[in-house]
Amino acid sequence: MIRSVRLDDETNELLERAARESGESPSEVIRRAIREVSRKRLPKSSGQSVYERFEHLIGSFDSGKGKAAELRRRRTPASESGRVAAEAIAKKFEKRQRARKKRT
Repeated sequence: MIRSVRLDDETNELLERAARESGESPSEVIRRAIREVSRKRLPKSSGQSVYERFEHLIGSFDSGKGKAAELRRRRTPASESGRVAAEAIAKKFEKRQRARKKRT
């Protein structure tokens, strides 16, 4: 990407001097300076997705609907999680079946 930047005489001299002394092009000096300033001033990204950063909160709050918060609070061991999920799905299925029968 090409970007034009206007420099005053003093800043341009500093850029030219830094480029000569480092053996880098003026563009590389500018890129390096921007990276250094960014590392110091910008918040560090963990490299994680939004989901990964908030995964530990999913299901932690009871919305009053469903069983996700309840299941999360119980901290169900991995060996039981499949069984618990299957039971929850079966209950939901049965509830829907009963509701359909009432409508017909």
